[in-house]
Amino acid sequence: AGRLSAEQLRAAAEVRVGVPMVEVDLGAIDRRVTALPWVAEVGVEREWPGTIRVSVSQRVPVVNGVDPVGGLALLDRTGIVLEWTATADTGLATIRVDALGPPGSRIPGIEPLLRAAEAVTPDLGRWIVALAPTGDGVRAELVGGVDAELGFGEDYRDEMRSLATVLTRVVLACLVTIDVSIHESPVLLRDESRC
Repeated sequence: AGRLSAEQLRAAAEVRVGVPMVEVDLGAIDRRVTALPWVAEVGVEREWPGTIRVSVSQRVPVVNGVDPVGGLALLDRTGIVLEWTATADTGLATIRVDALGPPGSRIPGIEPLLRAAEAVTPDLGRWIVALAPTGDGVRAELVGGVDAELGFGEDYRDEMRSLATVLTRVVLACLVTIDVSIHESPVLLRDESRC
């Protein structure tokens, strides 16, 4: 089950009925179908005497991407914009990006955000509003206006475990920043004026 219908695939393939099988350009069909944003891989083959079979592997959305003006799109694990959307998928983490291109375009330089989003567990997902890039890596913007500095993690699993531990074991009043970039030694910054 995917986002593309058989009708969309047939329209993109543009295989005309009545054209001799030997004249059908399989490479052109492949290119047209591959151009669809939701398509990850395509296989095109002739099945004699009269069938062109197109098999497709679809991309899977892994994050919501949001730009500075509030544009929202679903992105796959490689940073491909799958489609613009009016509302975020609540089952996915949200990342902040400088700009969202048209569907099918790849957003460069967001690999750390994608790795951090992959490490967000369901329990942490309720705390995290968005993941944002910083000069020091990735920041998780938390509910209540608290920021969690994650730094440059290899896969961010250790940083997320450390953040989950802090959120469940520390008094959160007056908290401004949680720095788990050195996950073995989290640092908390409080602001008494926020109490």
